[in-house]
Amino acid sequence: MQNYRGFNPRFTREGTVIDIMAGAIFGVGSLFLVAILVFLLVHFMRIKTPERGIFHLSIRYALFSVFLANLGWLVMDAFQGRYIGETGNFIVLHGLGFHALQALLLIGWLLEKSKLHDQKQRMITHTGCTAWTIAIFIVAHQTSIGKTVFEISVFPLLTVFFLLIWLLIIIHSFIQYMLANRSTRPH
Repeated sequence: MQNYRGFNPRFTREGTVIDIMAGAIFGVGSLFLVAILVFLLVHFMRIKTPERGIFHLSIRYALFSVFLANLGWLVMDAFQGRYIGETGNFIVLHGLGFHALQALLLIGWLLEKSKLHDQKQRMITHTGCTAWTIAIFIVAHQTSIGKTVFEISVFPLLTVFFLLIWLLIIIHSFIQYMLANRSTRPH
């Protein structure tokens, strides 16, 4: 609703006292979510022998990526906005980090249902999740120097390269899932 009214819902400077209070409540809610995330991250890192190893591994990577997204949020909160420098925009880092909840968990879910042996599943999961995490770090660097990630330069091209590695891992994982699923169906 605030965006529709033309206000930044978190950092409004033009709104009324109610708008500012709503932004503060939203901020406290966000801090609560960060606390829950840290709790979950610690919990998943402490589990020694998870029942669903590959999926659990992808959860660990995803929670770490979400943690990085929340660091981006803290920077936005500190600067009272998402922009830094000439064209840097922390919302891209924030979004990329949160989308790890879909992007990285999908790798683990597909691979755990494949017929690949555990060591191969682990290697593929580590490769895809690490590529995504490196992309987040590159976006964080590009943004922190005040540059957009949508320009054609070294860091955005590296981001695309690592996201392409992630995409290839997703495609490979999906193919392995389909092969396993096809071989278990009755003819």
